[in-house]
Amino acid sequence: MKPRTKSRILLGVTIGYVCLTFLLSSFAGATKIPVILFKFHRFDLIVHAIEYGILALFIFRYFVSLGLLSRRWIIWIGPIIISTLIGASNEIFQIFIQGRFAQISDAVANMIGAIVFIGWMRLKWHRKIILFPPQQSARE
Repeated sequence: MKPRTKSRILLGVTIGYVCLTFLLSSFAGATKIPVILFKFHRFDLIVHAIEYGILALFIFRYFVSLGLLSRRWIIWIGPIIISTLIGASNEIFQIFIQGRFAQISDAVANMIGAIVFIGWMRLKWHRKIILFPPQQSARE
């Protein structure tokens, strides 16, 4: 697959994921998770963290597909900032939905999820590059 095609597909998947997130946020009370199944009262915070962590990974993969590896701070910090801003705008969006409320704790969970997932990817990347460097060819 051509790099440009891969970038466009990743961008489309990322935008589709954001649209799905906003769509699910627009239903009043329909996305509540039964607390009976989980002993943690605010289980939705974990769901927020996972949701925006996945978004951060999509953005990370998109940046890598664009060839931004030379600007390392962009591929690591950019997805966290963008995911956090999208999460905050989603919380603001919920102010205008009847039956939904914006919560700072949800926005913080969104940011923590992005940080954790990108941090995990950073550790995985570091381990792959530093601990297991690419093998030199026999010609060199």
